[in-house]
Amino acid sequence: MVKLYPPQAGSCTGTTEISLAAVGRGLTKNFDFEMYDACELIIIPQVGDLARCTFTGAGTSTAWLTVTEGTPTSNGSTITHLGAGRYRLRLDGADSNLAQTGVYSIHFDFYDLADGADWKRAGSRVLSITP
Repeated sequence: MVKLYPPQAGSCTGTTEISLAAVGRGLTKNFDFEMYDACELIIIPQVGDLARCTFTGAGTSTAWLTVTEGTPTSNGSTITHLGAGRYRLRLDGADSNLAQTGVYSIHFDFYDLADGADWKRAGSRVLSITP
């Protein structure tokens, strides 16, 4: 499960969809998020653990953008760990311009170094880019 928050929000229930107007999507946007495990407990990262967001077309597995914590994209999109289990996704305007108007999916993944396993999907959310 994933909860998304506006970056300056004190407390809110989270949102299930991110909408960007195609006209203004060239602006950098920030989204805070938390990931939860199957028991609905917040995932608190340890040393070496990572978060990743993958942007795909709705219903497809083809990624048009992948942002991994600690590795900014060439345009500067990043994921930063803010403390406890909260992260900030900085979606650079140049990266959001890569997508056409339409509906996409954002997949939120977590890598747990301690268990040496693959990336685990914490959840997905809808990204809609409107004209």
